[in-house]
Amino acid sequence: MALPDLAPCDWHDPVLELDAVLANTMEYEEKSIAMLLGRVDGFGIHQWNIGPAKEGIQVHYGDVKGSAWPAMKTNGLVHASPERLVEVLQPADAASKLDKFTKTAIVLDTLSTSMELRYFETIGVLFVAPRDFCAATIRQELPDGRIVIASRSIITKDCPKKNGYVRAQALLSGYVITPIANDPNTCSVCVFGHVDFGGSIPGSIVKMVGLSAPIKIFQNLRCLAMQTR
Repeated sequence: MALPDLAPCDWHDPVLELDAVLANTMEYEEKSIAMLLGRVDGFGIHQWNIGPAKEGIQVHYGDVKGSAWPAMKTNGLVHASPERLVEVLQPADAASKLDKFTKTAIVLDTLSTSMELRYFETIGVLFVAPRDFCAATIRQELPDGRIVIASRSIITKDCPKKNGYVRAQALLSGYVITPIANDPNTCSVCVFGHVDFGGSIPGSIVKMVGLSAPIKIFQNLRCLAMQTR
C-alpha cells in the first residue's frame, strides 16, 4: 500500500463526520495509517521525552503542535508472531482487556472490509467523570511486513453523547507491529495514543494515568499474547 501525502487540514481536523468517511473509505483508511506512522516517527511532535521504563518497555511522551493534549508512545518486544498479535489486538474488546480504565468496547458497525465503527466507555478516576468516545478502527498490512491498527474518533448520530459521561476524542491512537527478522515469534510493538479527554482534568491526573498506564497495558499485551488460543 502506497501511503498518501497528508495536507495540513488532515492533522488540524482529525475528527470527521461519518458521512465524510463513508464518501471515500479507502482514502480515510490510508490517511489514518499514514498519520499514525508519521506521529510515531515524530511528525508534529515538539520532542519525544523519555518517560518510565520497565522490563524492556519504554514510554515516551511529547507535546503535539496545535493540541493541548500530549501524545504517548510505548515500545517493546513481544514474544509472539504477528498473526497472534493481530488476534489479540484487532478485536474491539482488546481495549478492555489491556486497559483497566476501559469499561466497555463494542462494534457498532462495519464500515469496510478493514474498518469498524466502535464505541468505548472508560471508568471514572477519583473525582474525574467517566469518558466515552466513538472511533473508526482500521487494520492494514504494509508491504514491508508491518501491521498497523489505527483509530480516530468519528462524529455520528449513531453514537450520541451519553448521560453521565464526558465525550472524549481519540485524535489518533493505535498499534504498529513490526516483525523481527529471523525470529517469527517475536515482534517489536509500538502503542501510540493521542486523546482529547474533554472537560476539565487536572494536570496531575493526566500525568499520573498517562505515564503509568502504558507500562501496564504493554505488560497485559505480553500476557495475552502468550495465552493459549
